[in-house]
Amino acid sequence: ADAAARFREAEQALSPHTDLEECRYARLCFLTAAEKGEIISELRGRYLAGDRDYLRHLADDLIPSLQELYQALMRAHRALWERDMKRFGWEVLALRYGAVTGRLADVQDEIRRYLSGKLGTIPELDEELLHELRDLRLVRLALFLLLHSADIISNVHGRRGGYLPFCWSHAAALRSPRAAIPRTFHTVAVFVSFLTPRPRS
Repeated sequence: ADAAARFREAEQALSPHTDLEECRYARLCFLTAAEKGEIISELRGRYLAGDRDYLRHLADDLIPSLQELYQALMRAHRALWERDMKRFGWEVLALRYGAVTGRLADVQDEIRRYLSGKLGTIPELDEELLHELRDLRLVRLALFLLLHSADIISNVHGRRGGYLPFCWSHAAALRSPRAAIPRTFHTVAVFVSFLTPRPRS
């Protein structure tokens, strides 16, 4: 919940600067992360409490809204990609966006089948979650690897000098939205996909 609130704060700070394509894309990243974070913070508790009204609201309203945000995020990301690079390689990102929206559709269907009685339970929500600090360490490691990989690839193609990763954060947005333009665009979108807690296997 705290993370979602910070994402909302960053999104609001970027709102006056959406004339810049980079800020428009970054704002959508934070808005998408905020909506997803709010769902994550509520979903398991509401499910375990038997709140069927919330689950119905999730399937009918919240998931479609999140799917629309991911589509808008994909279009903004694609515009930046095509502005700065050739189309080669975009298919990998298109597949990632498609996987996220496809998974949301699958979850929506699972919730509706549970509400209709076709499923007796939602196994993913029955499992106890991993400790949040363990998840956080995994996210940080994944981001470190993603950011370094993106910078190395960019340098191979002569896009810019230096191998240090550039991690654009909500704090940077609050300090100076126009100055804190993200340089490694696709890693911000990938970050959103790491927000979902993983059930214990």
